[in-house]
Formats: sequence, structure tokens, C-alpha cells
Amino acid sequence: YDYLLEWGLNNSLIISDKLGMRYINQNNKTYYAKDEIPEHTIIMDIPFEIMLNIDNALDLLNSKKLNKLNAEYKKAQFDVSVGFLPASQDQSFLSYLIYLVNHRQKHYKQSNFYQYFKYLLETFETNLDSFPIFYNNNQLKLIKGSLAFMEILLMKELFNEEVQKLENTYKQKSINLDEYLRFRTLTITKSLNISNVTSIVPFIDMFATDPIDYNVNFRLNDSNNHLVVFTTKKVRRGDILYLRSGYFSNIKRFLLYGETLEKMKDYIESFHIPMISRETLENID
Repeated sequence: YDYLLEWGLNNSLIISDKLGMRYINQNNKTYYAKDEIPEHTIIMDIPFEIMLNIDNALDLLNSKKLNKLNAEYKKAQFDVSVGFLPASQDQSFLSYLIYLVNHRQKHYKQSNFYQYFKYLLETFETNLDSFPIFYNNNQLKLIKGSLAFMEILLMKELFNEEVQKLENTYKQKSINLDEYLRFRTLTITKSLNISNVTSIVPFIDMFATDPIDYNVNFRLNDSNNHLVVFTTKKVRRGDILYLRSGYFSNIKRFLLYGETLEKMKDYIESFHIPMISRETLENID
């Protein structure tokens, strides 16, 4: 984390000296207040330039082959779709690029992309056992018959199709599915839509999160695409900083983040249905 912080500060990150980091390992890290912080105080300003997205990854990789592959992959059509996931091409290809620099030829490790983002990549979680996409058959049996079970199967089908497209349609070398799934899952959990660009935002993923009892939120500065993090209430010394997370059902939270919250157990996603079905209309004389 210290190396990541130094890298951020050298690239125009602004962070309050009242923020402390409890960094035990990649899987256990969170911000806390080293001193009292008043309400509506800006505690972090994250420039767009240090956010990881397809555009800057390809620029740093400087590969005509990968640029051509990205252009072709954007046109890919998938047989499987999962309603609550964003368009899969951008996140999928970004996951593939991260996979390449971590598990492929040595020259990717020596690329400007890896050298620039290596401290960010080294803070990515290594243990994703709580995510249902990684459940083994015995674990899946425990939730068989539930809506979550069906959605997990769809996610697995989609991610498998992505790998098959890359390997077969676009002639990429054999891909380690488990490793691809790790980065695919992390890309989902860490990505934000910044001016219609899927971006992994450094530092923001290290906050604990809560959809209701939060003391920190963020906003996008439209003039420069910086992400500004600020307190929503007075924070006492020693308090954990909880970033506002999405307000969605436990099923969606379970599928995307491998967790559920007791306080969200009664919340159900809203959805639209026609007042008069098509079948009814077709049978009206």
C-alpha cells in the first residue's frame, strides 16, 4: 500500500493526512480516521489519469495486435446475457488485458502498462472463495433451486463464452479459466462508469462499504473527470470509513460481491411489467 500511495501522490492524487490505512493483506484492508474529520470534508481527489481502463491500458501496451483485437471484440455477439451485468465486451476485454500482463509472456511484464499499474495490481484480492462464481459443486448444491443458483449458472455460461470467443473466434492462446475468472470478477467489483468509460479506480476499492450506514460518499467532477471523495457526516477519530455502496437486493449483492447484509433482507429490486400482456391483447376480438 505504501508503494501504491507513493505512486498515486506522484501522479496528482490528493489525499487527506487524516486518513489511515489498516492494510493486513490484499484481502483485508480498510481506511479509518486518524483524527476527527468534519462533515462535508474532501478527503480524496483521484485523477482520471491513474484510473485503469481499456484506453490507457492499450496506450501503455502499445500493441497493434491488441488494438485490432479490441476493435474486433467490441463487435462480438454473445448468446448468453445476464441482465444485472454491464455490457460484457468492455469489462471482459479489460479483464483479459489484466490477465495477460499477469500470466503470459515475459514481455507483458516488462510493458509500460505493467510498470505503471503494478502497485495497483499487487493490491488486488487473491482470495475470492466467498464469491459464488467460485463455488464448488457441493457448495452449489446448498443453494440449488434458488434464483441465485440460476443466475450463477448464467454468469458461468457468459464468462465461459467470453473465453471461448477469445480462444476460438479471435485465435488467442489457451486461457487459464480460473485466473481469467478472478480478474473478471474483480473488474466487476472495482469498476465504475466514468463518463461512459469502464474504469477501475485506485484507492476507492479499499474503503469498507455500506448502502445505508455510510459516512463517506463520492462524486464525479465533470470538468476533469476526477473522482472526489468526501465525508457525509462528522467522523470521529478511530472510526472506520464506510463508502456509500449501491442500494440493491441481497441476491444481487451475493452474486456480485459474495456477501449479504441483514439490513437489506427485505429489499427487492423493482422491475416493470406490462399491465396488459401481449398474449391478452392478441386474444381480444
